[in-house]
Parts: sequence; C-alpha cells; structure tokens
Amino acid sequence: MTRPAPSTLLRRLAVPALAVAAVAAVPSGASAAGNCPTSGKTLAVSLSSDPTPVPIARVWRSGGKTYGCTTTSGIAPKTRLLTTRKASLVRLDFDTVGWTAKVKRKGKTVTRVWAYDLANGKPWLSGVQPVPARAEGDPREEGSVDQLRVGSGLMVAWVANGSTVVVGAKTPDTIELVEEGAAAPLFSDGGLAVAGSYEADAAARGSLRSSLKIAPVPGDHGDADDCEYQYLTAVTWKIGGPDALEARIAGSRATPYTCP
Repeated sequence: MTRPAPSTLLRRLAVPALAVAAVAAVPSGASAAGNCPTSGKTLAVSLSSDPTPVPIARVWRSGGKTYGCTTTSGIAPKTRLLTTRKASLVRLDFDTVGWTAKVKRKGKTVTRVWAYDLANGKPWLSGVQPVPARAEGDPREEGSVDQLRVGSGLMVAWVANGSTVVVGAKTPDTIELVEEGAAAPLFSDGGLAVAGSYEADAAARGSLRSSLKIAPVPGDHGDADDCEYQYLTAVTWKIGGPDALEARIAGSRATPYTCP
C-alpha cells in the first residue's frame, strides 16, 4: 500500500532517473552485495547508465522456469521465481517485469498478463484478462496481447486484440486520457484502464505495436525522498498518423527497500 508523501524533506528528483540515479551511487552500477545470476537463457536485461553499462536487472529461463532479479537502487540481488509457465512477450525495466502466458480456462486456451515487482518479490498483476472493464459493472474480456510495455516504478501498457490500448500501474491515483490539452478521467479496473479502441486493420495494428511507449511526462520532476516518490507517467501511441495519443497516470509509490 502507498501512503501520503512526506510533507517535509522532499527533494525534487527526475522520476525517469529515479532508479538509475539510485543505482549510480553504487560502483559500476552493481549492488554492493553482488550481481544477479548469469545462468540460464537471458530473456530480458536492464543496463546501468555507467560509461560502460552493466546489467542491474535480468530475467532468465532455466529448467522450464522463469526467474528475475534486480540490483536497482543498490538492492541486494535475490532470485525471484516468476512463473513455471512458458512466458512470452517478456518485458523488463529495472524493478518492473511483465509477461504473458497461455492458460486453460473453461476448456479454452486463453492469454493472461502478469506484472511483478522485483524489488519486493511480489506480483501486482496475476493472470489478468487482456481487456479490463470499461465501466462499473462491465466484465473483463478475453483477447490477444499484441504488444506489451513496462515502466520502472510498476507501470504497464499493452495492445489487446490489435486495436485496444490498455494502460495501468500498481496503485494509481488517477488515469486520464489527454486530448487537445484537456484531460478526461478513465475508469480504473484494479489499476488498469482502456485508453482507446480502434479499427483493427493492418495499418492500425502495426502502428500501435511499434509506437506504444511508457515514459515520465516531460518537464515533470516528481517529488521524492528515500521512502517514497510521486510520479506522473505518460503512455503514448499512434494509430497511423504522425501525432501521438496520450494517457497519463499519476500516483505515489512507497520504496521501503531504500528507506533508512
């Protein structure tokens, strides 16, 4: 659970650099307690911002199981068992890893989405359906996942069914769609929201897959101390034209692993 940001001793810190800045204090980008394992088949890796980058987070497969580890913010490396299923679309950004997998439900093979916090060793999305509810009382829907992105600080976005953009975070305060300078709130289904649905033609599918991105809102530095930070994150995508569409996620996140 998150808690209100401290009212004193706040310092301005660029949220996109939060994980990297904390790691930068550790020589060569590695944890003082060591590095993540190098065994198994690497599925994804995050590198430090050092002149000679080194791995500071890694996801790998070994013995039919998928594991992850991070040394972001100087965290002592711990091997986390992520899944025993065959994971696909594996994505990693420092402390945040996401993946999809096929499961059997009511006699059918369907796709589910997971997201995991490597810092505290706990999942925050556990096999959710690809399309969240769009309004109170609406059901979640099955579908494919054609693209998946994650962002440091427990952010996630994906393209469902080639045409629907889903965005979210572990505990967002607000999720809004930004259009022509105005922001409209989106319905949050457990921290996830449908940000847009479009015609599923080949051009739209290709554009959504290639353009989907997660990044801090330019110019927003956030508030942070050693125990928590507040963020404003943008998910952007295109549907064939040059202009990007945008959803913004605002909230706060406790970081007890860097708290004295």
